[in-house]
Amino acid sequence: RPRPAAPPPGAQPAMSNFRASSGVSLPPKAYAEPKGAFYRGQGELERFSPTYPSHDEVFQEYLASKSLVPSQHRATLGSSSGLYELHYDTMRKKAAERARRPTAKTLPGIDRSYTAIAGYGGLIPGVRSNNVCGCSHKVGTQLAYETNGQFFD
Repeated sequence: RPRPAAPPPGAQPAMSNFRASSGVSLPPKAYAEPKGAFYRGQGELERFSPTYPSHDEVFQEYLASKSLVPSQHRATLGSSSGLYELHYDTMRKKAAERARRPTAKTLPGIDRSYTAIAGYGGLIPGVRSNNVCGCSHKVGTQLAYETNGQFFD
């Protein structure tokens, strides 16, 4: 194929030498100095003001998680003054339930024998132990009965 001839001297150069030689490019005159800014005298924050999405838009995916199902204890603990109160309330309910059973014993439960084993220095039910330590079973039992146990018959 023959090579195109060079333009004659003093003639305008061909449009193919410009940057805007395709049909989708800007024409060469568009590369001139800017004609002025539309936002002259305004800063970037005024031209591009920040947009703040709503709380629901930001946390929509997070709040839709199955792990965020409301706790089944929220209603109970909401009216409570704390976990201790919840614990003691539960214990009171269980004690009331035990008291309704036919096998329940009334307090004080002194239908047990007043006995103490030799060398025992702890609690004897319903009485003061008076440091029953090192005495025989018979002496400890007699001491417990005389101290307080005889008054429960």
